[in-house]
Amino acid sequence: MISNFAKDLKIHNSLTGKKENFTPIEKNNVGMYVCGPTVYSNAHLGNCRTFISFDLIYRYLKHLGYKVRYVRNLTDVGHLENEDDSGEDKVSKKARLEKLEPMEVVQKYTLDFHDILKKFNTIPPSIEPTASGHIVEQIESIKQILSSGFAYEKNGSVYFDIKEFNKSNSYGKLSGRKIEEMMNQSRGHELFHITKHTDGQITLRAHCEIEEPDPTVMRDVVLTLNENNHPMDCFIRLTVGQRSIE
Repeated sequence: MISNFAKDLKIHNSLTGKKENFTPIEKNNVGMYVCGPTVYSNAHLGNCRTFISFDLIYRYLKHLGYKVRYVRNLTDVGHLENEDDSGEDKVSKKARLEKLEPMEVVQKYTLDFHDILKKFNTIPPSIEPTASGHIVEQIESIKQILSSGFAYEKNGSVYFDIKEFNKSNSYGKLSGRKIEEMMNQSRGHELFHITKHTDGQITLRAHCEIEEPDPTVMRDVVLTLNENNHPMDCFIRLTVGQRSIE
């Protein structure tokens, strides 16, 4: 049963820039999708702050009587040492240093992440999908963007066509920024870059145009496949100014 207090719940709407009454898309049901960790090292206090915040929102929505599906993804593979996608794979390096198989490293730090959050008494999510388990869907999403006419291929890469998208949509409406300003500050808006290495591995780099409150923040998703097109490496790179956080 939904609490009477639910009608007083307000959230900030990024589209309108105002606080508005919270009304679920589906009556009495709420879906939460949040970004989880990359599991190649121990979680620290800063990481935990994020997940505790999500936990508080989850708890409060349940307290109000909503049926909540809480989804928190895991990036369950590593990433390369250098920003230009060169160097040693960090999971492989960790595996070598700890004398483990790469997926043992993933398992070790996934369990560690869960154990740490238990100490903070957080509630596990309803679903915890892994990045490696949804590679096909990611590639299909890129294909859909291409077929819609909002992206184009050039020299082995797929680029998001902001100008074409802006003809029928308002690009940047969540951030309130003008497309001209965003184009001047862009890095080329590369959506999907494919690099084939001499050892047969293929790196697919996808640029995510996520509307960030800070215009200096950019995100990339980088995926490496082996010679049999099986995923070996996938991570999200968050660039703040000149610093990259992975």
